[in-house]
Amino acid sequence: MLFRSSTLQSLQFGWILGLLSLCKYQGLLIILTLVLLRLHHSWRQRRWRWRDTALIAFGWLMLSWPLWLWNGLHGWRSFTFQAGRTTSLPGFHWQGPPLFLLSQLGLLFPTIGVLLLVALLRRSPGDRAPVGLLRALALPQLLVFLLLAGRMQVLSSWLVPAWWLLLPLAAAWLAQPAVWRRLWLRGLALFTLIAVPLRSEEHTSEL
Repeated sequence: MLFRSSTLQSLQFGWILGLLSLCKYQGLLIILTLVLLRLHHSWRQRRWRWRDTALIAFGWLMLSWPLWLWNGLHGWRSFTFQAGRTTSLPGFHWQGPPLFLLSQLGLLFPTIGVLLLVALLRRSPGDRAPVGLLRALALPQLLVFLLLAGRMQVLSSWLVPAWWLLLPLAAAWLAQPAVWRRLWLRGLALFTLIAVPLRSEEHTSEL
């Protein structure tokens, strides 16, 4: 659907963009990523079809119109509110991004977070198109919210969609038998098997 150009597929792509427009902040990043991927594909194919572009824009407006109507009637309040949050802290605080990343790893459980980051950064010549798409959707979210952590308070839940997108990449990587020859990965798995039950038992006893 992303790289195909029939009438129905172009409309469906527009509908997806429209639904994403009604979502949280991550939706904007996903929209920009999908549009850039589509433009890059058209540029590589040396083919630009105005009919498909119009269909995508029409499908997008069909489902995103409540966002524009409500903001138009209320002085674009949701946009001005979010723009104001990015300037709530003077300057850029360099300790913000690494601290935010460490907090995310702690919430995920450190070993799981490390595996997800390895799956994101690892590239293989045999990667298929869905793998590249998941990576392309997750990476901008991770980078943007890490940078925003130096300018404003970023909620821990904002990166949850990015981590979910990385789960299939990590699972596909761990499913390869040759991967388990790495000693560090075996140690990571052993630590997880021991630490998770202990932490769960400790948490249960506190209750």
